[in-house]
Amino acid sequence: MYISFLPILFMGCKSEKFEIENLNGNKIDVLGHAGMGVSDMYPSNSAESILNCLNLGATGSEMDVQMTSDGVLVLFHDESLNQKTDVQGTIYSHTWDEIKDARYDEMPYSNFKIVRLSELIENIEHFEDYIFTFDIKLYYDPLNYEAQFEQFSDAIVNLFNEYNLHSHVYIESQSTLFLSLLQSKASNIDLYYYPQTFQDGLASALSLNLKGISISTFSITKEEVQQAHDAGVFVTIWNIKTKEDNIEAIHKNPDMIQTDKVKYLVDILSKQQLIN
Repeated sequence: MYISFLPILFMGCKSEKFEIENLNGNKIDVLGHAGMGVSDMYPSNSAESILNCLNLGATGSEMDVQMTSDGVLVLFHDESLNQKTDVQGTIYSHTWDEIKDARYDEMPYSNFKIVRLSELIENIEHFEDYIFTFDIKLYYDPLNYEAQFEQFSDAIVNLFNEYNLHSHVYIESQSTLFLSLLQSKASNIDLYYYPQTFQDGLASALSLNLKGISISTFSITKEEVQQAHDAGVFVTIWNIKTKEDNIEAIHKNPDMIQTDKVKYLVDILSKQQLIN
């Protein structure tokens, strides 16, 4: 069982005042990027990385979710297993039994295992007290995607119902087709579109009646965040890799920030009580 503990160590941060105005009660949810983000001592999407993120006081974490051929949801970012694990091929080309013992094999991450999502949920103490975003990685064949979309959306709906995730877990996807299908099956799941441009994101969110958009900080301005908020659309910002990126993102007034610098963002917002 994973063990959760909450030591929060505050270090000196640049003294800067923020006046947050957003749709999230004028506070910002701090989510780790696949846990602690890139270049951490733990691999992204590992149980250890996500737990460390929560232990630092983050509101929760983003996770990259894929599905095996037999419908098991697992955490993994890349399309291919070849470069980072001791297994070849894609997640979707394997059953869970075929990859359940797969381990990361690149240094310094050797011996960490791929995580089954349901197992992580069951072993995080008070999972319901955190906010999570599941970034759906489809990697589908555009000529034969219908069956995968159906199976994947059913797996998501079943997971939400089994663990009662509706109040604190969001879904984000680059596919409006997948989001529309999921919405037709479970209108009580909050959905975010992951667009290439702000204009596409806002238009799609409004036309599909989605909760929000999830977008790179380099593809949205403070004024565009306000435009989304004026339309009732929540905004998540990601691609936050440095302390300076964190500061710039805060000034844009998003509702959530997915960051690779978890501790810094937690510390600076906690000091001003601007974190959910």
